Amino acid sequence: MLFLKLPVDIILKIISLLSIEDILSLKQTCRVLHALGCLDVVWHQITVDIPLDLPFNKDIKTLTSSEIQAIVIKALRLEHNWCGYPGRPRQLLQIQRDVIVHQMQHLRSQWLVTLTRSQLAFQLSIISMKDDFCYRIADCHAAAMSFFAVLQSESAGMIVTIEYDGMQTEHLNIYSFTLPHKQGDCCSTRLIHSIVRHTSEGTFSDIQICGDIVVASIARFMDLISPPSYELFFINIVTNVRWTCSAIPLVS
Repeated sequence: MLFLKLPVDIILKIISLLSIEDILSLKQTCRVLHALGCLDVVWHQITVDIPLDLPFNKDIKTLTSSEIQAIVIKALRLEHNWCGYPGRPRQLLQIQRDVIVHQMQHLRSQWLVTLTRSQLAFQLSIISMKDDFCYRIADCHAAAMSFFAVLQSESAGMIVTIEYDGMQTEHLNIYSFTLPHKQGDCCSTRLIHSIVRHTSEGTFSDIQICGDIVVASIARFMDLISPPSYELFFINIVTNVRWTCSAIPLVS
């Protein structure tokens, strides 16, 4: 290759005039150009017009060529994905037109749990992503509502809802459900526990499910200014054993 017979300083000057993409391509042509393209002096002179995720309080010239290359390649990939073809959705799923979608949660890739609100009530449903069929879980006449769902096996799971009736009373309802095997089968649902609390005792918030244990945080507000204190409420859905404990405060 006649290009390699040029003096090294001339080759380095030519490399410095190339774009980042061209330098990366040039490095793949032969061992000599790969070695020259990895020199710190080359990467300390590059100019890029895309944001680089550089370490805090560090000048690019204090980094090695390998560190700069990794940062630049990451930025180029992000730029390519951002400016590239946006793609097309694989599937469009239409939920009822006369309702407002309040909350959604995926259960693996096949099921979508939706909480919709109409003028009359909240509706909790499970939609099959394969055939777009909707299975109604429960209708709830509440002023406000949220839920958390989990699949415990391929065909069975649990949904925990927090329902506020607008009369200073909250309901923590725990449903078990069995998913249908084919379209036309029913989605079996059963209310297994319902915990009722007055909001003066605290309000339920985040929910987590681990095996047979349901955990919900309870926020207690002393007044409108002071930050709330938190408790954790536990219930074993099999034995119905319930207990609370104080949450450990986060240290800032």
